[in-house]
Amino acid sequence: MFYQITDQIREIKPAQYNRSCLTAGYLHADELERLQSQFGFADATVEACREADPQFRSAVTVYEDYTFTQLRIAGKDEGAHDDCVALYIGRGLLLVVDVDDRDGSTRETFRTAVQRCVPAKATTEKLLCLFLDSLLAGDVQQLERMRTEATHMGESIVRGDTDAGFNIRMLDMKKKLLHLHNYYDQLLDIAETAEENNNDVLD
Repeated sequence: MFYQITDQIREIKPAQYNRSCLTAGYLHADELERLQSQFGFADATVEACREADPQFRSAVTVYEDYTFTQLRIAGKDEGAHDDCVALYIGRGLLLVVDVDDRDGSTRETFRTAVQRCVPAKATTEKLLCLFLDSLLAGDVQQLERMRTEATHMGESIVRGDTDAGFNIRMLDMKKKLLHLHNYYDQLLDIAETAEENNNDVLD
């Protein structure tokens, strides 16, 4: 799924990619291998897209013409699977590579971000912000629910009315919070690297 953004948003085939036009794309890792030479991506980045890293890792690599990172996206619901995508951020280009998006939720997040884009004002930076913003949709409510739950747990400790499963629930809460902390750390790394813009791919 590739979109060319000029005065309108138009879906195109990868072969129609024009470097002079703002382009956003969502593709599978297999498709990336076929398009590698067209976009000039380093072998190491394509290799990184072949398999999802099981750990949250904040590795953002800056190349001359683009910035690359793999992003593990924390599942929103209880027991939800974490998605994993890779991002290529270049001048006039944002590519999201499906490394492990089993339910297609990140694909839909990408589509939502592109649809929210105002063509006349679109830039790579705005597309990236819209994508990250769409990823974070609903997170404030989720964090508020966890805060309320943690408050109730604290009150139970003060009142001394904890039950036999309290410690397990407390450990589970700690794991969830660490999981989210690692996820947000990755997003901060991407945002900080984009802000530094050492390869001048952003305006």
